[in-house]
Amino acid sequence: MNAKKALRVLALTLALVFMFSAVAAAATPSIIYYKNAAGKVVQADYQAALDRAVAGNTALLDALKKAFVDAQDNFRDIMVKNDDGSVIDWKKALTDKKSYQEAMADSNYAGTEPAHELELVLDESGSVVERPAWPVEMEGLPLISYSDLTQKTYATITIKVEYVDKVTAVTIAGKAAVQQPDRSKWRAEVPAGTTAESLAGKIVITVQQPPAPGQWPAEMEGLPLISYSDLTQKTYATITIKAEYVDKVTAVTIAGKAATRLQNEPNKWRAEVTAGTTAESLVGKIVITVQQPPAPGQWPAEMEGLPVISFSDLTQKTYATITIKAEYVDEVTAVTIAGKAAVQQPDKSKWRAEVPAGTTAESLAGKIQIIVQETPAPGPVAAIKEVRAKLDLFGQTHVWVFLNEGVEASRVTANGQALQYNAVDQRWEGVLDNLKVGDTVKVVVTTTNGSSDEGTATVVAMGS
Repeated sequence: MNAKKALRVLALTLALVFMFSAVAAAATPSIIYYKNAAGKVVQADYQAALDRAVAGNTALLDALKKAFVDAQDNFRDIMVKNDDGSVIDWKKALTDKKSYQEAMADSNYAGTEPAHELELVLDESGSVVERPAWPVEMEGLPLISYSDLTQKTYATITIKVEYVDKVTAVTIAGKAAVQQPDRSKWRAEVPAGTTAESLAGKIVITVQQPPAPGQWPAEMEGLPLISYSDLTQKTYATITIKAEYVDKVTAVTIAGKAATRLQNEPNKWRAEVTAGTTAESLVGKIVITVQQPPAPGQWPAEMEGLPVISFSDLTQKTYATITIKAEYVDEVTAVTIAGKAAVQQPDKSKWRAEVPAGTTAESLAGKIQIIVQETPAPGPVAAIKEVRAKLDLFGQTHVWVFLNEGVEASRVTANGQALQYNAVDQRWEGVLDNLKVGDTVKVVVTTTNGSSDEGTATVVAMGS
């Protein structure tokens, strides 16, 4: 048996060993980097290929399998990045006859995420191609447009949602781009005849570095964003509050100036600052006031935090607004605050009532009543619509559970292991070890009303 065939047999054998290994995987493969025949590093989104295969399109997964085996057979580099950020040197692990789980447990097989020139993608025509890579912060391809007003050509890129507040600069083909009113967009002038594809490798996105621990208030996300308004001719600093503190922050000062909460983005607070101010110069100059949690029994159990007191310039009245805990939002039917009937707001977790001028949050203790509708006793429910269980290239079984319309689950398990809810694809999913094709996976669904449902699926190979 020649070396290439031996390595292929080894890879298949290791996959079987992987299935029966007693070592539990701490993470699952997410991105695969391999060298192609031309010696270029290609990035392939393994998780995306799996997701497409689940949806019925196996083209990307089939191409990735072919490229993966070709790289193995020809002893070319393969690095695998897991969903927890760790990287495994799969070529080295194969050479040493290690399973993927053994490699994850041994630091000798820890790899480094390589820079890549190409990415394996499904293009607009439905073909799988290796094309020049784009910055990870970028969504889709650049949009090329022509302005009749300026008689110029422009390229506009879109920043992914999770990077919008972190990007500080963009250059496109060497030209500084300008951030647009839609803050996810950056635009720069480009030569006439420029195409989106011709800009591959010519876009540079600068992302601010996360602050050092303790350098900024714990409630703050990232660094302040400094901006200049052409309308007011002033400079502003905007900070972002972490999601878990948004409803708890009552005041912010930036360099001694009282900041204002942005109406359409309640996690943003903005204050005018001196021209020339930089994000770094504001270290130690940002103060965030967080409301203290109420004492046990001091407020209704259905209420989150303290009431927020506000004054309306429009009505010239003072209001108290309370927040209902998420688990009670759909159960609360009425609220009174200091004897006044409160009105539910467009954000259904909020109820507001007019209160006398000078009212403080603390003065409303014992004066808030929340009426909750009775919950009917749980009954049997057919919760499960479909269960799928598929074995991947690395011997791990991916389980997907789809629920019937209108059913909400508080917990879903597969063979006793808790699954995670994927809100984007509206399914519960997870990865199981030590299974093979033909094995049975038992799923138990506990609904939010306390009832349960059970189902099973037989493990099949990915792509079948």
